[in-house]
Amino acid sequence: MATVTKALAHKTRRQILLYLKKNPENVTPGELSKKLGQSPQAMSAHFKILKDAKLIVETPNDEDGRSITYSLSMGVIDDGLLTLIEAFGDRPFVKGRLEIKPQKAPIPKKAKG
Repeated sequence: MATVTKALAHKTRRQILLYLKKNPENVTPGELSKKLGQSPQAMSAHFKILKDAKLIVETPNDEDGRSITYSLSMGVIDDGLLTLIEAFGDRPFVKGRLEIKPQKAPIPKKAKG
């Protein structure tokens, strides 16, 4: 579970998962790199962490294995978790948990009387 938490701790990795959810066909690293505005080197590091957490699957597309695509690994990740990521995707994680800042409650006015 710690590996999955680490994988979900970075906004770009959550964006990768959401993009793969919305585009279930195999997606190339270049497509994801362009879509998210990240360098191929940065994306490669994110892909490795997501693969280690078994959240995505890397599939070779040709015989020499030089062309690859990525897809979600539904064995580990399901729609419930993706919905959670979608709902809180822009909020930072703190120590493996979402940081949810409490809203200040309005101060009740004193009744006249």
